[in-house]
Amino acid sequence: MARVKLTTPNPRAEVRTVSSPDTTIEQVEFHNGRVVLKWCDGHESLFHPLWLRDNCMCSQCGNRAVGQKLTYLMDLPEKPTPNALTLTSNGALHIRWAQGDHETTFAASWLREHCYSEAERLRRRHQPILWNHSLQDRLPQTTYEATFHDDRGHHELLSFIRDYGFALVHDVPTSQEGFARMAGRIGYIRETNYGKFSDLKVSPGPARTLSDTNHRIPLHTDECYRHANPGMLAFQCVSASEDGAGATLLADGFSVAEHVRNSDPEAFELLCRVSVASRRFEHDNMDLRSQSPVISVDNEGRVQGVRYNERSAAPLDIDEALVEPTYAALRCWLKACSDPGFRIGVVLQPGDFVVFDNQRVLHGRDTFGGGRHLYYCQLDLDEPHSRVRVLDRRLGLPADNVTIHRGT
Repeated sequence: MARVKLTTPNPRAEVRTVSSPDTTIEQVEFHNGRVVLKWCDGHESLFHPLWLRDNCMCSQCGNRAVGQKLTYLMDLPEKPTPNALTLTSNGALHIRWAQGDHETTFAASWLREHCYSEAERLRRRHQPILWNHSLQDRLPQTTYEATFHDDRGHHELLSFIRDYGFALVHDVPTSQEGFARMAGRIGYIRETNYGKFSDLKVSPGPARTLSDTNHRIPLHTDECYRHANPGMLAFQCVSASEDGAGATLLADGFSVAEHVRNSDPEAFELLCRVSVASRRFEHDNMDLRSQSPVISVDNEGRVQGVRYNERSAAPLDIDEALVEPTYAALRCWLKACSDPGFRIGVVLQPGDFVVFDNQRVLHGRDTFGGGRHLYYCQLDLDEPHSRVRVLDRRLGLPADNVTIHRGT
């Protein structure tokens, strides 16, 4: 499989943004125990009085967004009641409360950003771009120079990671310092019992892990045996294989999960509910164990993360009645993961850097001949998501209030 190169014009992957609604309040009233706001674009927001009182950000109550909340839930009336609702000259909502002689003012834009109607929660929710093999010819990719050139180049990289779960960066210096600088542009490097950085070298002699060999590695997520499995993984090629093989394989675990949901709902339900055990053991050195479902969903059934690595799977420790159905569900998952229609492949060349969300994107490798050398590190998931929101605001983009999937 040939290296995917940048072309002119670059076949850029789509970067998703969120449209901003009209934030002008047209009318306010108190009806059926709710504060009702009618907006100029026709939307209607209903707020519980307790929610509004709890989120007051006056000097007396403090601001929880910056960790300075001064009034707590148990300090408030159980059922606060607005005594008067008015719109100020600049369009803000002003509330005078019946209890405690307290007043609260909310900017209209803040209320719209935090409206919890189904439509507004859906608008704020991050919609990952699901992908399969058809992405092969339009990969989310950039260059080292572009990433460090300015905020827009930095934002593009982080947006690719947010939307697709991965990104490729070309022309990264092949020193460990260059690798560390590139990884640090994305987030904070995570230190584990393996250290901060790993050199994955194929060389004669016994190998500690399968990564140190030239064997094929099936699609998987890393280190499922940890309670907090890695958020993101980064690899950089220092020297390529001698035969030009050994493609890095990636697949969108969210796409695979949705395929399983549609093709075998019973298997999907089991993979979301039954915890599968994982273990990594080295005598007198480590004994890491964890249990987790293969697919994590939120309370509305949306896929939030995937985690499974057959190579570190421990014996199933579940109810006897679930053993055979769970094996059948795992076979369904693994069959989908092995489908070439879900995966892309890139043969990394020196200076190529790939980073991906380990709680969304499955990775593996084709077999190759001779030696190869990669750098490897882990990063936490929080920081790249935080940085892209900060850059959204700095660049005047509308997606800064988007909530991204929580992972596993």
